[in-house]
Amino acid sequence: MLGHFFLVKHIHYLFLVGAALLAGCHRDAERISYDLTGKYTAVSVITAANPIAMYTAAGQVTSQPVITRFLAKRAWLDTYFSATDAPVANNGTLTLTFRGNNRATLLSAAPGYATDSIRAEVTDQQLTSFRLQNLDSAANFTSTTYCPRPAELAAYIKDAYPGKKCINTSPATGYGQYCQTRPVRIIGAHGNQLYVPYFSWLVEGGRCSLASGGEWNTFNRAVLSHLVAGDTIVVQEREIALKR
Repeated sequence: MLGHFFLVKHIHYLFLVGAALLAGCHRDAERISYDLTGKYTAVSVITAANPIAMYTAAGQVTSQPVITRFLAKRAWLDTYFSATDAPVANNGTLTLTFRGNNRATLLSAAPGYATDSIRAEVTDQQLTSFRLQNLDSAANFTSTTYCPRPAELAAYIKDAYPGKKCINTSPATGYGQYCQTRPVRIIGAHGNQLYVPYFSWLVEGGRCSLASGGEWNTFNRAVLSHLVAGDTIVVQEREIALKR
């Protein structure tokens, strides 16, 4: 699965997603306006389409040397952010096949791993992007976070979050909740060119941090209004082109 070769510390199965045909346009001015039917393959390069951005409660940090020094002290973030284009790891492949009825299939593979097939549907469609939600749900247990302040900010940092239903579990289980989720991810479009928005983020606050790399998502700037003294956010939106 592509999640294995885009593996990061806090997020799993990053490329277990699908795509879907964009059907009927009742509001043409707000929707991608061309026929997506067919097969798309992800290129092997992660494009540094946007610079690394850093924010605190005082506002945006515009000095790139300051950002570089900040990240250099956190060597575990080496694969999360990049000022230059970077190759896709482990020779992984990703194919999206768009079909009718707002359905599509994604096949992901990497040498040494089994091929995964994921079904998804379009749940939202705009002029420059659309959202994909897995047709099948996944079950998992979640632990009580050891980083409450970063977790609070992480709840706002992305534009798309999975549909989730959770129930609390007994403390004896060692987990906080049992959840059923349907992952949702974003596909972007530059005109007729589709791409995966390869979003990475770091949140620090309360003397601990949370981070994720390579999510199919985009930055929700509304999180900036929640920053207080001691909070730091670093984000970057890179891209992987999808060739028809």
